[in-house]
Amino acid sequence: MRNVRRAIGLGLALTLCAASLSAQFDPDAYYVSVPFTTDPGIYEVNATTGVATPFAVPLGIPHYGWFGNDGNLYVPDRAVPALLKILPDGTAEVFSQGGHFVFPVTCIPTPEDDAWVVADMGSHKIVRVDYDGTQTLMHDAASTNGLLDWPDGMAYDDDGNLFVANLGSNQIVVQAVAR
Repeated sequence: MRNVRRAIGLGLALTLCAASLSAQFDPDAYYVSVPFTTDPGIYEVNATTGVATPFAVPLGIPHYGWFGNDGNLYVPDRAVPALLKILPDGTAEVFSQGGHFVFPVTCIPTPEDDAWVVADMGSHKIVRVDYDGTQTLMHDAASTNGLLDWPDGMAYDDDGNLFVANLGSNQIVVQAVAR
């Protein structure tokens, strides 16, 4: 499982992704998603000095990203709305756009690491995005009896159950793996 740490400071949501998880990115840096500034984007932070420099700037409203098994950084951007692929040179490409996305905010890999799971606050959905960009609805307000209301952070447990931080109801919603 890839290491991601989140921090909230000064009202700005930041995601710190350890680059050592991708051989193509600087292993001595963290990549920080900074959505609500005059220059929103991904910043490269030197792990030793703490100095941040623009890496993939400007973006719209980038959120919680993750390194893919292909060595690229994937970041939802709710201003587009899309899941972006950030290449090691800082180039941002639209990876999957539209479809179920209204305000995509979080992406994590599936337990098999063969696709992305994206939480979309605006559509109240959890969407699977395959490595070809295809979107498939996993969960929505109807399939969860109205429990999904502004889904945000997500994590899988060792049994494959998906835990979703649900901001609309201040609850953790658990989607049990089908057995």
